[in-house]
Amino acid sequence: MPLTPAPRGYPIKLVRDNTAEIINSSGEPGDLWYGPCPAGEVEKWLRKKLVEEVAEFLVDPGNEELDDVYAAVVGLAHLQGRDSEDLYQALLNDARGGFGRGVMMYGRHDEFDAGPMPRAACQCFGIAPDLRGIPGAHHSKACLMWTTGVA
Repeated sequence: MPLTPAPRGYPIKLVRDNTAEIINSSGEPGDLWYGPCPAGEVEKWLRKKLVEEVAEFLVDPGNEELDDVYAAVVGLAHLQGRDSEDLYQALLNDARGGFGRGVMMYGRHDEFDAGPMPRAACQCFGIAPDLRGIPGAHHSKACLMWTTGVA
């Protein structure tokens, strides 16, 4: 897909495959262009997209946001030569199962007793989603590490 007209800007974010057709046909104002992701950078942008979509789901836990999380996961799977059926089969075949029954781990363990991660260790791919006001959010708004949320 060629960039027409030539862009006067910088890469903003990865968007869904049909976004250009939808936005361009809507007459929405803006100075935006759509084109291929720079060579060798698709995984980086998909990882950022996954963090963005997870943060949006945590703020607004609706089906649309969950669908966006799934689309980013499937995109990453495709880069590994897998598809959504492969992911589903892996879940079914994993002896640990899924998360459908809500089984919690309780107890004490050095890995979990150390307290919050230092700020420098939790900068999730350099993304800074706004997670203020979400119960259980870690001390850094850029981090998706969670505590129990109990005040």
